Amino acid sequence: MILKLFKNHSPVTILLLLLVYLGYWLNIFIFQHTDLPANPHQSSHLYNWFGGLFSNYPTVSSAIAFFLIAIQSFIIERINSKFMVIEGRTYLPALFFMIICSSFKDMHYLNPAIIANFFILFAFYKLIDSHKKHKANSIVFDTFLLLSIASLIYPPTVYLLPVFFAGITILRPFIFSEWIIALTGYLTPLVICYAFYFINDEAETLLNPFINSLTFNRFYFQYETFEYIYIGVLGLTALISLFSTLSIISSKKINIRKYFSFIVWFFVISIAATILAYVNSYEMIAIVAMPLTFLLSSYFNSQKGIFTEIIFSAFLFASFLAIYL
Repeated sequence: MILKLFKNHSPVTILLLLLVYLGYWLNIFIFQHTDLPANPHQSSHLYNWFGGLFSNYPTVSSAIAFFLIAIQSFIIERINSKFMVIEGRTYLPALFFMIICSSFKDMHYLNPAIIANFFILFAFYKLIDSHKKHKANSIVFDTFLLLSIASLIYPPTVYLLPVFFAGITILRPFIFSEWIIALTGYLTPLVICYAFYFINDEAETLLNPFINSLTFNRFYFQYETFEYIYIGVLGLTALISLFSTLSIISSKKINIRKYFSFIVWFFVISIAATILAYVNSYEMIAIVAMPLTFLLSSYFNSQKGIFTEIIFSAFLFASFLAIYL
């Protein structure tokens, strides 16, 4: 019954969606913490300059994060509406993105991954849009340019480079020049920034966060009890959704099969980076949320029955516990 309310695509559903989203943030707005959460790894110099403006204003930081995640949620919904990744028009993608990004207390403050996610979203959109286009040189260049800018804001985004090259392989016919263009697009912002930092004798300031992001020598997870419970429920729900998607993907249209092949690669590599690499911190939730949103939406949109309702209710209940307890 609860799930059915969010499957609709009506103005009433938007209102309900916003009310649920606000419910995840009331705790932080009413009982505002005095300190921003610590970042367990080095963020980029570009973000430190911008994020530092709000280091003494947690309420402002929370308000910005609140609106940015909401905007990104509806961008994901528009991507789904245009390309019909999930069959039928539904607000489930927006709902799941909102919940995943809002179910961890530390995500209630502005962080580099939230900002980088805008560039990743537009890169994701452009790469999917390149499917079936005869010539896509400019689209491919723009896609990897956006991905590169995201990595300058949040260096662990570098792990998405093989994801988007896999996306080209899946969504496009092999055209060698497009791979060169993709690499050029990715390197252009990096080279320009490196030249600027090098001239100012600050090259290490730019490079160190990237080096740290590629270091597989630290395992850092520090959550509260109910957050671990929520992670367990989310992980189980993600596995069910993943295997369900893989089991029915062969029956979908060719373009939908390709979209989900790209999304599965996106999900697997982002999860691997979160667990295995130095970057395993709360910010990676924003990156993982994007492909996971489509997997969850696909499963809950296609399945019916009491079992699906129970899983969805357990997911909502666990996410609220993680915020309020």
